[in-house]
Amino acid sequence: PIDILRRQLVASSSSSSSSSTNQTRVQLREVPTLPYLGSVIHQHSGIPPLNPAKFLDFYTEMRRRFGDFYKIGLPGIGKGRDGITYVLTDPAEMQKVLRQERGRGPPPYPRGVFESDWPLAHWLRERGSILGKGPKKSYADDCDDHDKLGYAGRGETWKRLRTFLQTDLLSPAAAAGYVPIMAEAARLASRGAPASAGDPNGYAHRCSFDLFNSLMFGQLTRLADPETGRGQEENRMFCNTTVRGMDTLFRQMTDPMQKVLFDIGITTGLYKDMSSSFDTAFGIAKKKYHAFRERSDADQLTEAEKSSYLQR
Repeated sequence: PIDILRRQLVASSSSSSSSSTNQTRVQLREVPTLPYLGSVIHQHSGIPPLNPAKFLDFYTEMRRRFGDFYKIGLPGIGKGRDGITYVLTDPAEMQKVLRQERGRGPPPYPRGVFESDWPLAHWLRERGSILGKGPKKSYADDCDDHDKLGYAGRGETWKRLRTFLQTDLLSPAAAAGYVPIMAEAARLASRGAPASAGDPNGYAHRCSFDLFNSLMFGQLTRLADPETGRGQEENRMFCNTTVRGMDTLFRQMTDPMQKVLFDIGITTGLYKDMSSSFDTAFGIAKKKYHAFRERSDADQLTEAEKSSYLQR
């Protein structure tokens, strides 16, 4: 039966490939742009209004209006003065892109979303983090252009750090260790759903926080359920400041004026707000990490903590 299924899949795939080649190629459509403002003025460009709370709906509507392949100006996210970005939603065409990227050899490697997170990358560089650019004293004038941004770039540093970070996160052996406690964290978080009906976004944030802690530390924080979340002021602050930092980060990336002011050396209120939030969250994360390491050195970790990402 497996061989029959395999032959059916191959035949189906061949038929689909054959028919797709006979179809008209996906045509690139250009969304109207303005200098420096890109396409964000929806009255001019014809795009739906940018609403951070409905960003998934935005791309669904964009596909309806402009098709599967379009060029749009998103300052702060895309490239150049007008933030030129190419959006492709046709899976058959995307497979061609992925196959091409898979065979790519030396840098530049594939462009990732982190490369567009200029406020976060700048914050990391200010803090001397290797994820942003590495310690300030290590800047090299002869560094490859694609490597100068570290993890926010597309060079060898990006590849090395990405490989290191994902090695013990996505492998089946690693998942077998942390999935059980993540499932338990999700089960406990579900109890808080009825009491959080009036604040679904906040509830989703707390659920994500509980799942993150179960994966990273192997610990059940139980923040999503209001009944068990009482008294956890530090965890609550960790969650809230992370959410606030990400919110202000996104607002900067979708506001063309923020990038213009940044490029001429002006630090905006949104950037200061983001920096303060991330500084607080990072301080708490660092404290939790050192406490975890101390317990690890003293051989005091639970079985779940021993299977966590930090301990692998």
